[in-house]
Amino acid sequence: MNCRTCLHISGEKHGQWQCKRYAVRLTEEQQQWGCKSHMYNPYLLVNFAEVLDAGDYWIKYVLKETGEIFISGEDPEQLSSREIRAVDDKSLLTDSNVSTLREAFNAELTEG
Repeated sequence: MNCRTCLHISGEKHGQWQCKRYAVRLTEEQQQWGCKSHMYNPYLLVNFAEVLDAGDYWIKYVLKETGEIFISGEDPEQLSSREIRAVDDKSLLTDSNVSTLREAFNAELTEG
């Protein structure tokens, strides 16, 4: 997960890259960091999800396998890119027990 996989990145002339979310040009080193506002370019999730809707800083997806819906974004109730990347079993993204635990304990999904 880095700036080059983010929806907000834009390639410009002479090999420059700009973050449209924060309106800054990024060095190659900075592009490796990613940030808390990272949102996957939806084309990178096509193997398991399709976009249903989107807003300024959120994207609503449907899991292809189950038809269940999850939302990626910056708000605490939405899933971050780090959480989406962390789970191998993508059904956890829509699991009601996982959602309850995330909300009750201000928790997030992590690898491991």
